[in-house]
Amino acid sequence: MVLGYRESLQVLQDDDAWPKGLENWRARSQGRVPADWPLGPSLEVNHVLIQGGPGYQPLRTAWDAALKPFQDPRHPQTKRLKAVVTAHADELIALLGQVGRTRVADLSAQFARPLPLMVASHLLGFPASQGGDALMDMWRVLDAGPDAEPALERLLETLVELAAAQRTRPGDDSPPICRPPTPTSPSTRSPVSCSCCSA
Repeated sequence: MVLGYRESLQVLQDDDAWPKGLENWRARSQGRVPADWPLGPSLEVNHVLIQGGPGYQPLRTAWDAALKPFQDPRHPQTKRLKAVVTAHADELIALLGQVGRTRVADLSAQFARPLPLMVASHLLGFPASQGGDALMDMWRVLDAGPDAEPALERLLETLVELAAAQRTRPGDDSPPICRPPTPTSPSTRSPVSCSCCSA
């Protein structure tokens, strides 16, 4: 069990002691993970969170390069991101103030959870026409409820479209290391190479 920030950092940084590859998940290799587990389909996407061994470092290098500008508070991208985060936070706080007669607010559901999803949507470069739907599908995937699987399929399709658009019209959004994806039929649950998740 990971209890705090230091422990989380150690687990994330030490791939030798804490390998991330799915092949190291004993319950899964022994068939003890239910076939209908709502988060199951998300593990069939080739992304950095479930990579280990030699396949992990190239992905980590790409993400480090993509996120490097945000380590410098003077960088224009950092300043723009700070403004976006502030605007989203102000918007959510304003909504919290409209709790009505109950005077009760759910800080997790109404602030702590939507804020990082809104920022992720911005970083990935979703256009306004797709951002709201993509954000809600991210939420449904994280909820791991009955809507998680179709939400994941829609989200992957949206990411594929987004990556294709960014290849033809690249910008300075993050990550700028997208490459053409190789989707397969969602119904087969075959691995999908998501351009914003893998190299």
